[in-house]
Amino acid sequence: MTMRRRNSSHGTRLEASLASETTSGYRLVEFKDLYIPKNELADALGREIWSSYPRWIDLTFPSPRTEDRWVLRSNGFVGYLPTSEGTVITIEPRTPVKAIFKMWEIAYGASPEWVTGGVKIESLEDLYSWIASELAAGVLGRVNRGLYRKYVQIEESLLTIRGRIDLRRALERPWNVAIPCAYDDLTADIDDNRLLAWALRVAVRSVMAGSVRQKVREAYWKLAQRSITLQDFPAIACLGRTYSRLNQDYERLHWFCHFLLAGTGPTHVSGDVPLQPFVIDMPDLFERFVAGWLAQKIGARVRRQEHLRLHQSLEFIPDITLRDQLGRATVVLDTKYKVAPTLDSHDVAQVVAYAKAVDCHEAVLVYPQALAETFEAHVGDVRVRALTFPLDDLQIGGESFLGQLMAERLPLSGMETRLSA
Repeated sequence: MTMRRRNSSHGTRLEASLASETTSGYRLVEFKDLYIPKNELADALGREIWSSYPRWIDLTFPSPRTEDRWVLRSNGFVGYLPTSEGTVITIEPRTPVKAIFKMWEIAYGASPEWVTGGVKIESLEDLYSWIASELAAGVLGRVNRGLYRKYVQIEESLLTIRGRIDLRRALERPWNVAIPCAYDDLTADIDDNRLLAWALRVAVRSVMAGSVRQKVREAYWKLAQRSITLQDFPAIACLGRTYSRLNQDYERLHWFCHFLLAGTGPTHVSGDVPLQPFVIDMPDLFERFVAGWLAQKIGARVRRQEHLRLHQSLEFIPDITLRDQLGRATVVLDTKYKVAPTLDSHDVAQVVAYAKAVDCHEAVLVYPQALAETFEAHVGDVRVRALTFPLDDLQIGGESFLGQLMAERLPLSGMETRLSA
């Protein structure tokens, strides 16, 4: 049971801050420089991009070195970034969009029946629109059937007794004729529905087809009419929730909410910005995907982002650690989301240090594309290899990756049988 105090405003309700559509902008591809002549990008806009989105866009100002051109580059982030004047910078992925969706499924544990199937998806806008449309359709269907409700405890002052009297508050204000009461109220204004409202609020301010926007707007207002409080939620709030037979269908809807919210960043620009940025961190997604893929094959013995305390102010955080049934580390993997990757001595040193920290003798660097030549070396008693998990076809790529990982028998205490199966 949740407790809240009711007041006259009843929180912040859904409001009419809906987005207009925009089509102007610049398109670039991750890991590929976009050159723009100096006179084709206003100086003020260039400075805005530089100051607002330094994490996602590397921007080089015009100079003799760039032949008097602006240079924009994204090192692993894909999506779109709005500016105050309505221009949108779209960053297209090198990885197929359907592969990105499948990676997200595996990374965050989607159920098989939630996949797009035969839906035609050729761009991130298509994918975003499909997910927003599915969320809106699910919300509209649930509104028609009745939103999920549960009892929450309300505290408010009334002229007649309802529920129980809060004696402490009553004695603190004996002159007050209103009686402080606490009672249970069956309501739809709960986090399960507030998550839906917030995700729709975010989606309606994003890039998508006009027909989808209308459906999202309709679902948004249906919740508004039912007095669902508009509350800002982080994406993580959508995962790991508890469901029953009364709200089982919410699990799928919350998973869609997670996708919409996880990539939505804060608007850094001033003014009346119609769109919110939506960005997918591909290096992070690749790491989570590889860990999720291995977990499907190995189970609970896959550890992601283990914190290894080395000193009071120093710790190692390996991307992925495989452990045997006794809890001993057997392989450390460090994912490197790079296009046309080249071997980096710092990457080798890093993964060897991780292996040493967990006392294992197998260290693996994982790339989405193959190196120019195979790499295997020993650094002391640690064997280091560079392996590939191709993303063009995840099923074939996964089988290839597992084949590389198990190319020679590793001391995984029975893990080999499950992997080969």
